[in-house]
Amino acid sequence: MQSPILLFGDQTYDFRPGLRQLLQREPIPVLAGFFARVHRALRQEISKLPMREAQSLQAFTGILDLLHQCEQSQPHPALAGALTCIYQIASYIQFVYDDGGKYPSIPAAGQVIGLCTGLLAAAAVAVSHSLDDLIEPAIEVTLVALRIGLSSLRIAHQIGTSIDPYKQWSVAAAGLLKEAAEALISRHFEETGISPSARLYVSAVASGSVSLSGPLPTLSSFLTGISDTKRFTRVPIYTPFHASHLFSNNDIEDALSPLRSKVPRLRSVTFLSNATGKSTEVTEYHALVRLAVEEILQKPLRLDLVLDNASTLVASPTTSEIRIVSFGSNVGLSLERRVRELCPVSLLNFPTALALPPITGTSIPNTHFKSKIAIVGMAGRFPDAANCEKFWEVLYHGLDVHRTVPEDRYGPEHYDPTGKRKNTSKVKHGCWINEPGLFDARFFNMSPREAVQTDPGQRLAIQTAYEALEMAGIVPDSTASTQRDRVGVFYGMTSDDYREVNSGQEVDTYFIPGGNRAFTPGRIN
Repeated sequence: MQSPILLFGDQTYDFRPGLRQLLQREPIPVLAGFFARVHRALRQEISKLPMREAQSLQAFTGILDLLHQCEQSQPHPALAGALTCIYQIASYIQFVYDDGGKYPSIPAAGQVIGLCTGLLAAAAVAVSHSLDDLIEPAIEVTLVALRIGLSSLRIAHQIGTSIDPYKQWSVAAAGLLKEAAEALISRHFEETGISPSARLYVSAVASGSVSLSGPLPTLSSFLTGISDTKRFTRVPIYTPFHASHLFSNNDIEDALSPLRSKVPRLRSVTFLSNATGKSTEVTEYHALVRLAVEEILQKPLRLDLVLDNASTLVASPTTSEIRIVSFGSNVGLSLERRVRELCPVSLLNFPTALALPPITGTSIPNTHFKSKIAIVGMAGRFPDAANCEKFWEVLYHGLDVHRTVPEDRYGPEHYDPTGKRKNTSKVKHGCWINEPGLFDARFFNMSPREAVQTDPGQRLAIQTAYEALEMAGIVPDSTASTQRDRVGVFYGMTSDDYREVNSGQEVDTYFIPGGNRAFTPGRIN
């Protein structure tokens, strides 16, 4: 019998390339639904935060937009945990779909392992019986991850550290045992006399190494007193975790506040504790998530115990092979080596470049899940119609508005049917916009001198942009749907005929910006 191990990693794994890979493919319906619903849930949860915390999180229009922001700079500590959770659950959904669409029937010997933040995704998977059943707890644990990140960030601020720019909170020490690390930390604490809240602590223990965490000034001070600094490697963790001396039960309750659904029981799986490495005896959803939050915030990660127990628990006379499926974890190979000593094992790091179908000529990368563009306002100037409603009446009644050149354009002396005289036109008839010169320069913060030299096309563009936004009721940045990066005004322009005609007369300061069509977008912005 093949026994599976599902492994969900921590925040030291860079989720960004894999999440982009999942987002840019044509999604399966359940995955597209998960991305849409978790996006809405994140927006709603952020709207409940105190103003200072909400404003520290940039507005985003979707998970892909949020990922793009994280790719441009170091992810916000609160969003890093949430996106890690989203990535792991999305990978699991895609894995189930690629594996035939049937939800894995994990026997009692099968294990779900989560490391730090991965405990949350593991908890959602552990209580679910189908992909549809997974979505609700998956969304909730993502919000829990957001709350955990915010609590961790508050503690960092209380200690007095800055996250602008983000500073790493952890280092990994190779070849250092837990007892020796604690002795070094105690000696440093006694020598420096720093605040107990700012002291270093052991946040994770692996075989032959430990992770030390603390504010950057403390870490720097500690490392300056170490002769062999080559064994220390910085870890991409930017706020405190696994610290019982920093986090209280109030922080745990705050992190658990998004839990709403009532999932009655666990599936028959082995869920390993990060603190002891032993299988948990918790059998209820909320209690399981509470255990995960407690271990993320208050208890050191005992990776050594987790790997030891994972390898021994799956080994049985009926087990022919162990299949390890790793979702966003850096320890898959370590676990594989442990298990291989006991029985045959295979490792799949998902998603991989081979796990998802390649882009072909008929497969176009899907960047926004075919997002719709809503036209919410219109404006324009048309022949014998000053707005869209009048233009519709012209069309409805089938009016022919073709007529001779109005006197306010050019007089009859400029008409020459032969076209041989200079500064004349062969055109005597056309469809004309009424009163194109009407323009409130003061309203649009333009001086009379500049308005005179500005192409009427630019002036009409400014006016109609304002009218279209007014028609739509747009108040910039007043709601999630009226963020400035979600609203655009679109025009088409061709030649610079106004500038060309006037190029030899009354050229003044505003001749170029007033006549060149390239300046029109700047007018609107």
